[in-house]
Amino acid sequence: MIRHRLITDVFVPELIKLVEEYGIFRREARNVPLSSETTLWPKLDTGPTVYAPGVGGTITPSDITTSNVSLIPTKLAAIIPIANELSEDAAIAIGSLISEEMARQFALTEDQVGFL
Repeated sequence: MIRHRLITDVFVPELIKLVEEYGIFRREARNVPLSSETTLWPKLDTGPTVYAPGVGGTITPSDITTSNVSLIPTKLAAIIPIANELSEDAAIAIGSLISEEMARQFALTEDQVGFL
């Protein structure tokens, strides 16, 4: 069995688009560009307390507390070997099928890691 590289550099943006379409976490998360292998990012631990003081009532001040979390990028990867004959007979169909399934699995993994 010969292994083909189905994901070319030109195809990567399409795969990322599919991952964004299938996944929830990536779509809702804040995208933080990282300039090093590990970055500290502020995290809100407790927010302000909200009151309904009524007319002429006093508003009590409240504090917020923060801490830092470490952002560490992790690479996800998958390899799907296909038979040489299959790639010759159905390259477009198998490429489409594999790319969509890889995007779904990448999105599922991102969701599991992000939410858990």
